[in-house]
Amino acid sequence: MDSILIYCRPRGDRRGHTLRAWLEHQAAELSTRPGVQRTAVVHLTSPDPSSPRDLGWVLECELANAGGARADALRELLTDMRLVGLEPVVFTREPQTA
Repeated sequence: MDSILIYCRPRGDRRGHTLRAWLEHQAAELSTRPGVQRTAVVHLTSPDPSSPRDLGWVLECELANAGGARADALRELLTDMRLVGLEPVVFTREPQTA
């Protein structure tokens, strides 16, 4: 199983709550595709309790096989993220062989 983490934050003065709702909807849609085991969205904020700062989100995807239609869906999602005003950064991890 392949794991992909996408860190994304709003570009400029974009409205975070609107982008969060959009991102959660996209993650839910992605999780219904064949070969996608799980998706999760985590909201990141700074640890300062007096004035927490929004740092963006991490979208985690666990894929049974990262090729084919799943790879196309992720490419499409990354393009859409850029179009709505997010700055995505992709981190991948492939399973280790024994």
